[in-house]
Amino acid sequence: IESVLLDSLGKINGENTFNNCTALKEIHLPKLIATSRSCFYGCTSLTTVDMPSCAAVGSFSFNGCSKLANIDLPQVNTIQGWSFEACTALVNLDLTKAMPSLQSICNQAFQNCTNLVTVDIPATITAVDASAFNGCSKLATINVHYKSGTNHYAMPTLSGVPAGLVINYVEDTGA
Repeated sequence: IESVLLDSLGKINGENTFNNCTALKEIHLPKLIATSRSCFYGCTSLTTVDMPSCAAVGSFSFNGCSKLANIDLPQVNTIQGWSFEACTALVNLDLTKAMPSLQSICNQAFQNCTNLVTVDIPATITAVDASAFNGCSKLATINVHYKSGTNHYAMPTLSGVPAGLVINYVEDTGA
């Protein structure tokens, strides 16, 4: 299987649905609201994910998708543990655009994304696990956005990240 297009599918039930489909390059699931655990685990050729209605990314969902360079899941509010682990093609991750409703990044969500350099986190964030970016050896900057006139989310002390990691708090003025 190289491409999946299911216009009316609302949820993928069962773990490991497309697990290790190493030839899978594209996913187009416009009505999917949630991925199951390990749904696309090990799909090493996956480059395109089109799931504009997806609100929940299950644990290990895209783990090991080493060619996945862009994430665009505008309805996602929680990234479960290990969801994007070892997605080594991720370099600059702007979650303010890719997941503007994001509230929570769970344990090891982006673990071992070894080429990840910059992450922008939206103002909607309320929780980031200390191990969310564990093993991201090139991570240099995290920009935590917040709405003008409100307090910013205070990032926890992150584990397994480079000692020189810079965390910036960026005010979104709406201009």
